[in-house]
Amino acid sequence: MWRRGMNASAGVKLVAEQGQTGTLKSEVEAQKSAGKIWQLILPGYGLGAVDEKTGIQVKVTAIHSKVSLISVLAPSPDWFVGVDRHDLCENGRWREAWHVITLLPYDSGTDSGSQFIGRDQETVQPVPIFRVNYTMDAVSPHPHLPPLVSGELPKAFVVRRGDVMSEELKQFVASKVPPEKKLRAFVNVLVASSMAAKCPGNANYTLTWKASWTRDNHPNTPLPSGAHFSNLIGCTHGSDYIMWRRGMNASAGVKSVAELGQTGTLKAEIEAQKSTGKVWQLILPGYGLGAVEERTGIPVKVTSNFSRVSLISMLAPSPDWFIGIDSHDLCDNGQWRKTWDVTMLPPYDSGTDSEPTFIGDQPTVPPVPIFRINHTMEGPFKANNPIKSLGEFRFMLQVETDNSGKENSTEKENSAGKDWFNEGDARISS
Repeated sequence: MWRRGMNASAGVKLVAEQGQTGTLKSEVEAQKSAGKIWQLILPGYGLGAVDEKTGIQVKVTAIHSKVSLISVLAPSPDWFVGVDRHDLCENGRWREAWHVITLLPYDSGTDSGSQFIGRDQETVQPVPIFRVNYTMDAVSPHPHLPPLVSGELPKAFVVRRGDVMSEELKQFVASKVPPEKKLRAFVNVLVASSMAAKCPGNANYTLTWKASWTRDNHPNTPLPSGAHFSNLIGCTHGSDYIMWRRGMNASAGVKSVAELGQTGTLKAEIEAQKSTGKVWQLILPGYGLGAVEERTGIPVKVTSNFSRVSLISMLAPSPDWFIGIDSHDLCDNGQWRKTWDVTMLPPYDSGTDSEPTFIGDQPTVPPVPIFRINHTMEGPFKANNPIKSLGEFRFMLQVETDNSGKENSTEKENSAGKDWFNEGDARISS
């Protein structure tokens, strides 16, 4: 119905811009007649800024087990909240309850307005739906106001079809509207989250990188000649640095990696952030991978204040496509993770080149936010089924040092778990 990284349909556009459901209702009913939808959910009311309604009927079946919802933030240019294909079936059993406590604002990509109330600024060439990440900038409704919360709500893990993202939550500022205007919108979004404890001392991990770019990833298009992944680059960092993120524009360094596989500019950006105290370690092993290959033993070092890892590698040849992870946290509520297998690495588009084939060059002017490529989009990855993972990352804890300097080696313990890596699902061991 909608998805971050995809363009909004006419129905989603009307809901996001005007709160009108008629067109989206027609789209849903058309898909229902095609057998893709089981139930239209349209209770017939919205909510005030602080309000609650109960008893909305939701019906699912064995083959129609997913739920998508959307509601406009009104007044706003084109902002909304919702859920995208949340599955009420888990491993063959119906969930007894599911609390979706992370409802963050999204932009439908169809209006460029930056104020809650103002003149329409139609986006002439619509951009893909993206999450409204930051409002503490010049185009914020009230950038001079401090954040509502004084403490940091550090993270929430959002899982969509195996794509796990650690998302910052201290992003929203208070906003006032003229008293004659009745606000029916969320002025703020506060997400229930535990205040995660920091891990003590520091930890050393080894990273295994496995590539699996095969014809299975795009069965209708041959593998390009010389298919490979460019030199891996990334860093360990704190919560106040973002190397790349879906829904944000690519930096010059990320653009250079995604388009050319060149790491020099991104390396300079990372080192600049290191000098300001936001980055701990540059990760640059100095090699890429073939389309199907594996490398082991890449050192990854983290500390109490720099526990997150971001990585990127170009899909080559391609116009601006890449794989990577964004701000994965190796600290789990005060304890260093023993292992972390990231077994879903989908392709992303840096938003800087519009060429639809593996080989070609059509610069995107102006650039659009980074988005995830999926199997419904035109291009070589278009297929009947979702794109399979293009590779895997595995982090294995080797040594951790507590605040007193005492070391604890886990090498022997980890060696017993190496058979996991090829089983094809995501596992976290803590």
